[in-house]
Amino acid sequence: MDEQPISKVFLTRTEVKALGIPGSNVTWLRNEARGRFPRRIRIGGTRVCWDRTEILNWIEERRAERAQHVYADYA
Repeated sequence: MDEQPISKVFLTRTEVKALGIPGSNVTWLRNEARGRFPRRIRIGGTRVCWDRTEILNWIEERRAERAQHVYADYA
């Protein structure tokens, strides 16, 4: 397994939001519980992070869904 610096493996809440993923903590928790968002990893106390690969894969899945969705032509 390739050794990566911890900052490359895990993303903090701030880093996830910087990728353009909106939502409050409650929204993320709700979506995690429903299987609609990658589950957080508790790294101590109340500190949490997310697996970078899972987040990037989740973004790509959203892009793929967008490509499959047909929008009505309102023009």
